[in-house]
Amino acid sequence: MNSTQKSLNELTQQCSKVSRACSKILAWGLEGIDPVTGKTNRELLESELGGVQKVIEILVETKLLTKR
Repeated sequence: MNSTQKSLNELTQQCSKVSRACSKILAWGLEGIDPVTGKTNRELLESELGGVQKVIEILVETKLLTKR
């Protein structure tokens, strides 16, 4: 697997996490609390979106994407 594939794989994984966080919000609301972590669904979504942002920054830094 080359670096482009690795980066896109990471982006896919991060987007999947965002999708799961959105599903939890739709089911239990923004302020629903995960009984294991104690975090709200809002906090989970914010965290997962941060992961997507990091991957996008890496894709821009490595010139796989351009910043607009």
